[in-house]
Amino acid sequence: MTYEHLGPVIDRGINPDREYDPHMAALRHVTAALQHYANRRAAMDSAIKAASVATNQLEYRPITVRQSRGATLKFQGKLLCETEFDTRNTDPISIALQLWETPTGTWIATSRSEAGDGHTELFATVVDPDVDQVDRQCSVMEAWNWHHTARKMVRQQLGWRFVKEIA
Repeated sequence: MTYEHLGPVIDRGINPDREYDPHMAALRHVTAALQHYANRRAAMDSAIKAASVATNQLEYRPITVRQSRGATLKFQGKLLCETEFDTRNTDPISIALQLWETPTGTWIATSRSEAGDGHTELFATVVDPDVDQVDRQCSVMEAWNWHHTARKMVRQQLGWRFVKEIA
């Protein structure tokens, strides 16, 4: 039996006095199919969001930062960006910069420098999540002395743009 034969039977079963309209029947079927698709899409979106949250939780790992001068920091962190480079001095220094994020949104900017003689220094700056986004970014950059390599890193890896609106 084809669709055309079923349409009048289904329509008359719902409303026996109404004349069969194939366009309305098709519209009802398309509407039902779209509703089914919307329900499946919502279920898929929900599953994707749950998987994203679960994956995000897996990205955090225990981190310990033993600063050269200052408190040792321990936190669950996710690495947002990092870079390493050597200065162009007569005695080059290797520098490593990292930006971590905790599950609460706190940022920890670290800077490690190692001289040719093996002397290493490690510093960290903790940036509160309740501060204006541009101020947070500026705090991170101040911790890194606005080094051009650090600026390039956050522009490329995080898409930061340093524009502050002044009223």
